[in-house]
Amino acid sequence: MAEEVVVVSAVRTAVGNLNGSLSSFPAHDLGSACIKEALNRSQVRPDMVSEVILGQVLTAGEGQNPARQASINAGIPFTVPAVSVNMLCGSGLRTVAMGYQAIKSGDSRIVVAGGQESMSRAPHSVHMREGVRFGDSTLMDTMMKDGLIDAFNNYHMGITERPPRKREVVGSIPDRVIPKTYKNGTNKIAIGTAIGTIIVTEDSIIPVPAITPLTEYTVTSMAVILLRYFLIFIAYSSASALSSVKNFVMVS
Repeated sequence: MAEEVVVVSAVRTAVGNLNGSLSSFPAHDLGSACIKEALNRSQVRPDMVSEVILGQVLTAGEGQNPARQASINAGIPFTVPAVSVNMLCGSGLRTVAMGYQAIKSGDSRIVVAGGQESMSRAPHSVHMREGVRFGDSTLMDTMMKDGLIDAFNNYHMGITERPPRKREVVGSIPDRVIPKTYKNGTNKIAIGTAIGTIIVTEDSIIPVPAITPLTEYTVTSMAVILLRYFLIFIAYSSASALSSVKNFVMVS
């Protein structure tokens, strides 16, 4: 009989702006803070985790395997494998699917899955491996190159508008859908604040005064913010086992 897969904990850091209050912290530091809190709330010991899967797009200059850095810094043993996933904007959600598949297949019992990102930490780079024989050498913005520019057509983010124009999709349809999407996003932030899925840890990592009230965020500012959840999946052989989970959270 296939085991049930349930989400027992879901937390994230506070929202940060580009070059804002969280800009000095690597994504894996924010990720480790989320993992620690998620494990604590679900009363899962770090040594019980079977696997850690974290999505991250902007990894230039962040060191080897940021997912493993977050995992180890969260207190999860070195013996637990951790993998970083890059599927662009779908990275975090893809890890959730991979965690589910790992549990359903019997490869893992408890999986920490989610995403971590810091656009502020993305460096500018230059290829100097062979040196510069003559002339200038231009810095490349890795946030743009690795995260925001289409590798095949050299398009910037925002190309979603192109296919509708080609197919003569009237503007009223996306005009109705887009505001609803942002409204749903802001509602989820408000709900997260109310039920405590937004964490504030040690002042040295996430200062309390740095958290900006929800009302100060606009559609424009939200467009450059990637909200990622850290989810802990635990497989149970029967639904009755849910009664033993004190911090069960259903995330839609």
